[in-house]
Amino acid sequence: MGCRNRRTHRRDSPSRIRCRVGSLQSRRLTCCHCVLDHTARVWDAKTGQPITPPLQHPAPVERASFSPDGRLVATVAADGAIRVWDARTGDMLHLPIRGDGNEHFAVFSPDGLSLLAVDGSSLEILDMPPHGVPPSWVLELADFAATQNNYNQSRLPDLPKIHALRSQLLSSSGSDPWKLFGKWYFADSGRRTLSPWSQISLESYVSLLIERGDRESLESARSLSHDHPSWIAKIAPLLAKLPS
Repeated sequence: MGCRNRRTHRRDSPSRIRCRVGSLQSRRLTCCHCVLDHTARVWDAKTGQPITPPLQHPAPVERASFSPDGRLVATVAADGAIRVWDARTGDMLHLPIRGDGNEHFAVFSPDGLSLLAVDGSSLEILDMPPHGVPPSWVLELADFAATQNNYNQSRLPDLPKIHALRSQLLSSSGSDPWKLFGKWYFADSGRRTLSPWSQISLESYVSLLIERGDRESLESARSLSHDHPSWIAKIAPLLAKLPS
């Protein structure tokens, strides 16, 4: 949906505007325009007032797209990076997604939970963070995860609390994104999906990479198989057969 409200763009001449894109949610039309001064901005198309401060980029912004619910906006700049922003506050929510190709664009999935990032002839599907304030147990889980990566005897995890949280999440139902994340975190690695919102199991994806058989695919499969010796046993001889 294009945005061409004169009041919205009165501060930028047409020659400076690189792109315009709109989103209609909750009976409110918002639009994002990109200008050649390395910024983009989200506006209220009805009032002509800015919603966010200028979204700063290191290069001219070439494209933008809203998530289906209008809460996120992805921008593509001439530096080859895709950036994801909160369309209400202007906060950047994701580290820049960089590529080596000449053509870049990004589009959100219909449910807004994923972003398709295209870099030349390759693409990535990235999970987007859930909206809203996370429940208190997310902080407890983050603290626990930190103790697993960096062992500190003076800061031992509260294992009874974590075990109770695990049981609570694994027995829960519903499609709340935070619950799905918690269930995914505690799931057995052999049954875990690629991501909290994916329908593809890790084992299925590794099998697909093994079937491809090229070095890049096999190296990726090996990096995902560190908890599964039987998978690595399949990959190692295939890598050994490839020319160095």
